[in-house]
Amino acid sequence: MFSHSADYVGFDILAGRGVDVVGDAHKLSEYFPPETFDFVYAASVFEHLLFPWKVVLEINKSIKPQGYVFVMSHPAWPEHDHYPWDFWRFPCNGFHALFNQYTGFEVVSLTEGLPCKIYSLVDDPPTKPIVSER
Repeated sequence: MFSHSADYVGFDILAGRGVDVVGDAHKLSEYFPPETFDFVYAASVFEHLLFPWKVVLEINKSIKPQGYVFVMSHPAWPEHDHYPWDFWRFPCNGFHALFNQYTGFEVVSLTEGLPCKIYSLVDDPPTKPIVSER
């Protein structure tokens, strides 16, 4: 995916294809010196982090000044891969809470995907209006 990059370092909690360094993102600065990266890319990672705000601070330590971070996650989705390590969902305001002046970032662009409807799988009083709309 990044074949045109000068250098690429694949980082993951588990060894696998494309993984150069196995480690915990909550301790990113223990694996890389300060200001190592120009760009940090995280796809479908943040929902699996126990403390995503800690990882944001760790990314801030490891990224160069004026560097960029790309994070892709979902605002709504059922629990999935790596259960029970699936904790969070991020609407736009969730990302503003993580990436802001206090964590050392400026949000340049933030986009949500296509709108959708979520339906309850149970018929209980709090979800009765949702279930009856189907």
